Amino acid sequence: MENLSEWEAAHQEIKDAAKAAKDAADSVEGLHNYVDGAFADGLIDEAEAKAIEKYINTINNTKQAIEATYNKLYTNVYLSGSAKVGLLNAKVTLMGSIENLINAINASISDGFTTTEEKKDVDSKFTLFNSAYADFNTAVEEANKAIQDKLKEYSDEALQQAIQALEDAANAAKAAQDAADSVDGLHDYVDGAFADGIIDGAEAKAIEKYLNTVKNTKSAVEATYSKLYVPPQQRTEQQNDRTRAQKAQFLAEDGKDEVVLRLGHEQMFLTTVAQPQPCRPAGADGI
Repeated sequence: MENLSEWEAAHQEIKDAAKAAKDAADSVEGLHNYVDGAFADGLIDEAEAKAIEKYINTINNTKQAIEATYNKLYTNVYLSGSAKVGLLNAKVTLMGSIENLINAINASISDGFTTTEEKKDVDSKFTLFNSAYADFNTAVEEANKAIQDKLKEYSDEALQQAIQALEDAANAAKAAQDAADSVDGLHDYVDGAFADGIIDGAEAKAIEKYLNTVKNTKSAVEATYSKLYVPPQQRTEQQNDRTRAQKAQFLAEDGKDEVVLRLGHEQMFLTTVAQPQPCRPAGADGI
C-alpha cells in the first residue's frame, strides 16, 4: 500500500530528527559536566581550553545533523499547518540556544579566567538549551501525529472512493441488465405482434410502452456509466451539459413525436411488397 511505504519513510525522518537532537543533548550534557569542573577554580589552563574546544566541535557537528534531519522532516509533503510552523519555530529556538551557549562559553574562557558572573551566564545558557531541546522534541512528536493524521485521512478517502466505485459498478451492471430485460420483453412482444403483418392500435400502444421503458433504462445506463467512468469533479459540469442538450433535442423533436403518438388508424399494414393504397384523407400518412 502506497500510504504505508510513505508512512515508513516519514517515520524514519521523525526518528532521525529525534536522534540528532538527542545526540546534541548528550554532547551538551558532556560539555556541561566538564565545564562545571573546569570553572571550579576560576582558571582555564591550556588543556582545559582544548578539551572545551573539542566538546564545542562535537556540538557543532550534532547541530549540523539536526539541521539536515530537520530539513527532511520539514519538507515532508504530509506535514502542514500549525505542526509545521511549530517545528520550524522549535528548530530556530534550539539552534539559537546552542549558538548562544557556545558564545557564552568562549567569552568566559577567552582570557584564561572565569568569573562567578560568567559561570552563571553559562549555566543559564545550558538551562535555555535544555528547555529548547524539550520543545523541539515536543514539536517533532506533533509533526509525527500530524503526518499520521494526514495519511489516515488520505487512506480513509481512498477507501470511500473504492466503496463508491464498487457501488457505481454494481449500479451500472443492474442498469444494463434492466435495459437488456426491457429489450428482451420488447423483442418477444414484437415477434408476436409482427406475426400477422398487421399492427393494430392496441399493439402500437403496447410497443410504444415497451419503447418508453427501453428509453428509460437507456437513460439509467447512461447515468450509472457516467458515475463509473467520469471523475467526480467532472460529473456536475457534464450533467449540466447533458441536461441542456436533452432540452434542445426535446424541443426540436416535439412536433415529430406528437404525430407518432397520436395516430388515429385502427390498423397499420406491414408488407414487404408494395400494395395499392386505399384513398385516405389528406394528411393521414402512416408510419
